[in-house]
Amino acid sequence: MASLLFATLEEFNAWLKTQKPPKRYNAAIEDMPDTPWSRLPRAIIDTRLKEFGQRIIVCLGKFPYDDKELDHVEKAAQSVSQVKRSPAMQVAFIGSQAAGKSTLLCAFFSLEGASPTGASGKACTSTAIRYKNYAEGKDGPTKFHGQTRFLKTKKLEAMFKELCRHYYYFHHAEEDSEDEDDPESEEAPDQSKLEALKDTAEDILVALWGSKQSFLESWSPSVFKSGAFVRLCQLKFKEAIEFANVDSDSIAYMMGSDQHQLLSQMIRFMSQVEGEKCLWPLVDHVMISFYNQWLEQGLELIDLPGCGDSNRQRARHADEIRDSVQVEVVVCNTARIESDEMFIQQARTAINLHGAANSISDNQQGQDDREPYRTINRLVRETQEMLASIDDDEDEEENFAQVMKRNQLEKRLSHLKRCDKQHRVAERAQRLSRTIGEKLQGRSASTLPPLIHTSAAQYMEWLEKPKFTFKDQPDFSVEETGIPQLRRELLALTAPQNMQDYENHVFITAPAVIEKIIRTVREDIHEGGFVTIADAFEVVGQKFMVPWKTGVVEVFRDSSDKSMKKLRADIPALQNRINMKVEEWCKLKFAAFNRAMKGKGVLPDGKSYAKSPQTGRNLDKELSDILTPGISKWANTHASFMAHMEEAFCKAIDQLHRRVINELDDAGGNMVTVEKAKTKWHNDKNSYPEKIKTDMMVLVTDVQRLTKRASDWAIMKDGRENNLVGSITNEWYDDIHDAAPKLKPPVPGRKQKKVYEKPGRFQFQKNRMKSHFSGSKVQFVEHAFQKLQAKFDRDTEALVDKHFEIINDILSEFAEHLRGRKMLDYQISEHGRAIRADLKELLPHLQDELHQIQSLFPQRVKEEDGASPSKFANYADLNVDDATFPEIYDRVMKSKKPAQVPKRSTKRDDDSKTKRMRIEQS
Repeated sequence: MASLLFATLEEFNAWLKTQKPPKRYNAAIEDMPDTPWSRLPRAIIDTRLKEFGQRIIVCLGKFPYDDKELDHVEKAAQSVSQVKRSPAMQVAFIGSQAAGKSTLLCAFFSLEGASPTGASGKACTSTAIRYKNYAEGKDGPTKFHGQTRFLKTKKLEAMFKELCRHYYYFHHAEEDSEDEDDPESEEAPDQSKLEALKDTAEDILVALWGSKQSFLESWSPSVFKSGAFVRLCQLKFKEAIEFANVDSDSIAYMMGSDQHQLLSQMIRFMSQVEGEKCLWPLVDHVMISFYNQWLEQGLELIDLPGCGDSNRQRARHADEIRDSVQVEVVVCNTARIESDEMFIQQARTAINLHGAANSISDNQQGQDDREPYRTINRLVRETQEMLASIDDDEDEEENFAQVMKRNQLEKRLSHLKRCDKQHRVAERAQRLSRTIGEKLQGRSASTLPPLIHTSAAQYMEWLEKPKFTFKDQPDFSVEETGIPQLRRELLALTAPQNMQDYENHVFITAPAVIEKIIRTVREDIHEGGFVTIADAFEVVGQKFMVPWKTGVVEVFRDSSDKSMKKLRADIPALQNRINMKVEEWCKLKFAAFNRAMKGKGVLPDGKSYAKSPQTGRNLDKELSDILTPGISKWANTHASFMAHMEEAFCKAIDQLHRRVINELDDAGGNMVTVEKAKTKWHNDKNSYPEKIKTDMMVLVTDVQRLTKRASDWAIMKDGRENNLVGSITNEWYDDIHDAAPKLKPPVPGRKQKKVYEKPGRFQFQKNRMKSHFSGSKVQFVEHAFQKLQAKFDRDTEALVDKHFEIINDILSEFAEHLRGRKMLDYQISEHGRAIRADLKELLPHLQDELHQIQSLFPQRVKEEDGASPSKFANYADLNVDDATFPEIYDRVMKSKKPAQVPKRSTKRDDDSKTKRMRIEQS
């Protein structure tokens, strides 16, 4: 269109005749990102896999019910037609309230009403909404399924405490402020913020009780202070969710024929709805499942509540969800993107993907004297003058030619304005990309995430009508709205795993079915000894795996202990800094001090800080900053212990391999049987030792990620609400705020404020604070490090349990394979023999069919010699003893230490820079 800006009216009219009226956009025909996965003929593969399995099932027919082998083959044939897919990649949409996350999700699905928007003026998504694919809807009528899962008991209790405190502070703050130490000149706290917190609390509590009158009848300051009201809230919650027909796991299920019907049922679990019982703040998440071509590609999208929730427990819960996802899309409105510090912070935290709404106001047009705007403005004026001359000619009878000319001029005018808008948006997009890129840019260009400029509203306009005229078509093309680009970015992330799933199925699962048929039709393969070998193998596995797992846990725990031991010398200095910080807090005036305690350590902007800065402060962040050097030292030390863990695992796997080979050599089977078992163990295309090695490498990577995540959690990176210090101080702040000495008895007949016994309430609170942070047997720094280590050790052991369960499954798979080759313990019927004969005749056709299916895949890259499973073939040359895993690990570490010492001393500065660079890129 840009080339037509300088065209004459005649040239424009000639071009206009070549343009067909645009039609409604059909997202179903949208191109996938160009990857091996998108080029894979999946429809053909799926069809052929179904035909492959069906040919086997037809050949089996009605086989004898007691023929276990044929039954096993049938189950394998049924499974081959359905490719087992990996868990969907979780993508969280992050952003401020009213940033456009929900509208963006509707555009992503090309489905209006898929996510509630803020059109009603209320929060559109006050709880997390998860969107998952419902595969059963692919071949039939699409149904929309919904689940609502409520928060667990512990989180509910914390939520109720916070809500009740906010309500109490607003209505009964004067009862806590009557202290002889309270300066009368102290300014009142920000009433608007207190009122907002009170309103939120009241909305929830009234919803629990069913009416405000019923709530007020149960509420009293004394009941709240005793803790009884929080317990009453929990009982009321159980009563309130009965209307939702929840199951024993506190999950409510719903279904609708379309998204609107489902959303009408679920909206009360997402936001406040007039006249309905709404428990959205107490919901863990809402799940919406329906068939969608984009979700089918392995995506699970999560619409998180807007950042900056005043309810700290809700904010921490959202942080926990963010910690569990693989990808984050940070959304911001371009009207304030450059100055939106929340967006910049969230983008730096996510550093993965970004979506931004793109729009431009009409009053920006016609105000620029640069090209091409100068030419556009001139042509707009000329076109408007030509239109006016037609309208002003009232004496001349308007004929068909004039109508046509007016129509052409109106089209040209709309075209010019559309071009002006497109140029401005494109220019601003480039500027924003450059500006935001500079802010997010680290030391390396690879740290910059994709910045996608989108307009969900313009995209949705392309779905409103079946056909558009030239004048009423949306201002931007579908591609210019950025929605297709956003889809491509996300789908490109899932493509490698999808491809791997199909390859595993066609090159491993399907060949295993043919192998089962071969074992079934060949009588000579059912020779004695396999059961004995399988039994012996399971004994080896049990004898090796239990101490191996115990040794791994011991090494991880020992590494954790040694890493923490490195901090022992720093604890007194850190505790001294903590004590100084607490003394600094105690110099705050009474109202500021109490506001900080009420806000769980967050003191908003204000003027009541005495000599302290008037800007807001976060006490938890101040403590985290003090602990940061120690935490970084711990993380770096632990990383050094993990540096050679992979080598130790490889030696342990060699040890397992040698033991298995020895046991197979000593087994009671004949030579042919033993050699077949050995071949299956280590010479297979996907050998069992290699499978175990791969999983152990993943375990090491997971522990390294866990170390970084624990470090980020501990140092409160990016201001996350879910953090180490907050997990300790959350209850302390409540206790400090509520602390008060005994009241002096009132003087009879005299009205007076509450007077506390010495040292007075404020001093009593400050003493309580000092007692928490430094007066207990275990001081704050020691307590924080113990809590960090305990959480890290629990999470590490959970990872070990998870991966050793996978290894046990691998070993069980091998034992099951051996047992499948045992002597038949029943007589094969004549019917069974006839079926086996048919299977044998079908076998070459199945092998040829599978080969044809495999040929549809791109040529697989051969493994390098060093990574080939055949490395285990020379098992007799392995020099492996019976050392325990801790002994193996110690040997590896001792063999590496001499080479590391000079390197650390001579390149310390370079190594530090390298570490920083690596952290920024992760």
